[in-house]
Amino acid sequence: MSVATKVTALAQVIGADIKALFVAVAGKASVSSAAPSSLAAQAASGTSADASRADHVHPYPSSLPDLKITGSAKLPGVTLFSTAMAGVSSADWTNVPLDSSGNTALVAGYVYTFRLNVTGTSSNTGASYQVYQTAASTWAIRLVANSGTDSNKPRLQVSGGVVQVTTNNSNAYNLQVTVETRYTGNVTLSHPSALGIDGVLSHDGDASTLTATARVIGAGAAPSAWASQNYGVELQGGAVISQSTGVMQLVQNAVLTTGGWVYKYNTYASIYSAYGGWHYWNTAPSGTSGSSITWSTPMALSYAGNLLIGSTSDNGSDRLQVNGTIYATSPANKDSSNKVSTTAWVNINALCWYDNSATDFNAMTTSGVSFTAASNGNPSGSAGGILLVKNVGSLITQQFHTLTANNFFMRSSTDGGVSWNAWKQAATTASPTFSGTTTTSSLKVNGLMVNLAGGVALYGPGSLPALSTTMVAGEITGNGNQNLGTDYGMLRLSAGGGAALSQKSAIDLIGYTDDSTGRQIVFYAGGVRVGSFKASGNLLIGTSTDNGTDKLQISGTLLSSGNRLQAVSAPSAPASGYTLEYGQTLAGRTLPAAIPSMGKFVVNDPARWRRKISVMNAQGGGTTWFYDTMAAPAAVGTATARTVTAGTMVGMAQRIGYVSAATVGSLSGLYATLGMYTLGTGTLGGFFYSTRFAFSDPAAVSGARAFVGLSSSVAAPTNVEPNTLTNCVGLAQLSTDATQLYIVYGGSAGQAAIGLGAGFPPMAATGITGGPIYELTLYSPSTTSGVVYYRVERLDTGTFVEGSVGPGTAGTTLPANTTLLAHRAWRTNNATALAVGIDIVSVYLETEQ
Repeated sequence: MSVATKVTALAQVIGADIKALFVAVAGKASVSSAAPSSLAAQAASGTSADASRADHVHPYPSSLPDLKITGSAKLPGVTLFSTAMAGVSSADWTNVPLDSSGNTALVAGYVYTFRLNVTGTSSNTGASYQVYQTAASTWAIRLVANSGTDSNKPRLQVSGGVVQVTTNNSNAYNLQVTVETRYTGNVTLSHPSALGIDGVLSHDGDASTLTATARVIGAGAAPSAWASQNYGVELQGGAVISQSTGVMQLVQNAVLTTGGWVYKYNTYASIYSAYGGWHYWNTAPSGTSGSSITWSTPMALSYAGNLLIGSTSDNGSDRLQVNGTIYATSPANKDSSNKVSTTAWVNINALCWYDNSATDFNAMTTSGVSFTAASNGNPSGSAGGILLVKNVGSLITQQFHTLTANNFFMRSSTDGGVSWNAWKQAATTASPTFSGTTTTSSLKVNGLMVNLAGGVALYGPGSLPALSTTMVAGEITGNGNQNLGTDYGMLRLSAGGGAALSQKSAIDLIGYTDDSTGRQIVFYAGGVRVGSFKASGNLLIGTSTDNGTDKLQISGTLLSSGNRLQAVSAPSAPASGYTLEYGQTLAGRTLPAAIPSMGKFVVNDPARWRRKISVMNAQGGGTTWFYDTMAAPAAVGTATARTVTAGTMVGMAQRIGYVSAATVGSLSGLYATLGMYTLGTGTLGGFFYSTRFAFSDPAAVSGARAFVGLSSSVAAPTNVEPNTLTNCVGLAQLSTDATQLYIVYGGSAGQAAIGLGAGFPPMAATGITGGPIYELTLYSPSTTSGVVYYRVERLDTGTFVEGSVGPGTAGTTLPANTTLLAHRAWRTNNATALAVGIDIVSVYLETEQ
């Protein structure tokens, strides 16, 4: 094996980035043709005083006077010695004999090769080291890092001119040591620190003995403080780095420390990185040594081979993706027929674009355009234009738009550009013209087409009746159908679908503002205006006067086979003299309603012969009830007349108060003694229930309870927490919360109460007029099984809340639809010895049976 080959092999072991340095040394050394055939072979003496053996010395950069060799050109001798060392462990370093005489001191100028192997563990636990001794220092270079267990890997160091060994385990092992000694004669090394190496060049991977400088080798200078995940070689101006994450980087003026990237010198920085199949080029502006770096990525190459400029987001399809503008300096002009599909090229100041997708016609202007030969039928040169090209197989279409002349050219080829149809030109001016053959694709004309002042006639003679007003700019008219004569006309605007209607067709009719009638679309029949669409979106039929409000305005009668009133949550009152009809939703039930120009909305009464309606209304100023097909309920507490007083909504209400005693646990209110209502079953049952009431405690009562609604109980109420009640649904006050009312409900078990919020307090103030008037509405449709809709409206503020409960588990979440329910409203002082009151205004119950 030649000297150059040996040195190159040594460089490959240490690292590719040091390889160049070793090869440079090998290249300048004189090499003998004869070499020892084995480690024990004895080389013949040489006669050349200037010759050297590069595999005997540590290599340095070729530019330095690093070698000074005297003596013979060939090795005077090579010896091999092997010894077994017992009891070697991590507890201590053991001196290694270099020969059979037991000498341990290294000889200056000799090159030693040590092979270490832990006996009896594995054949792959060994390692090789190259040691070279000078008068000034010792070099120890690890050549091979064999695999093996971490527990018993052998190690070698040089201390005080003596070679020592140990292992990575506290247990004692037998270590086989083989020493190859090469006698080099008088060899002197110059600049021993030229590579900036301090310690072991390569390592067996034991992280416990690694130092920061052991991961990054400095060539020409000591390495910087790289973070622990970096491995590589640092040069004067940059580094070649591999990271533990699989990243390979070529770095200029940057160091990755534990705190991030920093500048090495006061100048610009850049990085080339390869990772995950991608290639990245990063740059940074000029910075100060030691300061943090903010990188930008002006270019990247994806693993798919797509080049990205100004972006790192790959669209997955295009080979060249540029985020920004592209500038080209007048390349050689070529004929269009020389281009191939799926490519883009630039003629002199003209953009040509091939793309098989539907989005290839991108408007990209250029500073000018020119073409090669007039014989090709190309448009003449101009100061600016856009050329768009579409290629589908052998079919090629070209569109060219000149910017200054405002002309548009079109041509096509069916044989891949070998021959072309003549260019067809259309000027985008007020008077379009065509050249070449008649256009038959975008504009289809069957019959005569006449260009008139202000109109286009289809199927007609060269003259038209006068336009309907002087303000009409143009017409498309069907005048004088060829089969009907000149006195008949018909024009059809069709959006497709042939003779049948098309569900996906549409026609836009657009009207523009004029001074007299505003923006509108006007319809005429027999020369008479019959309707119009106004700019407000209002449709006028039989009138030309828009009231500015109503979407449909008809002067005349309206015949309809059926109308629907849309539910509106908060309609605005109409103008004076009008009423607005709409759908009003109450507890999930939408009813026909009307809102007058003044006052609140009213709901139309249902036909009494179609409904069973039961009502009770308070007389006011007394304790008498007026009943309409409703049985008189039983009372709890004392019925108390409430005089109507002005100033509050409660005071103005005609109501009857029910006041409890002042003893603890007293109650007041009304309850029906017979159940007659059920939840809907899907075919029958159901109810619409609405009641108005107010709480009227004379003084503030802590822990008060109340319930208003429907319940299966027809007995006198008792003092219980309303959310524990079963077979009920209604509105309640819980003893634990005086800030809001709750919806309570349950079938065989009480369900979680639903709080309505602070806007719905039981009492706004104390006293008989201190409670807001509430309207509770419950609706269970006959057509829905096991659902109750609710609405709670606070009449003094107009705020309301709506929702629904059920179906859940039948008979558990809500009462079963076979359980009869009855109205009840009660209030109790619970554990406070003060009177409470509840004032009832009315009760309404409606069923379909």
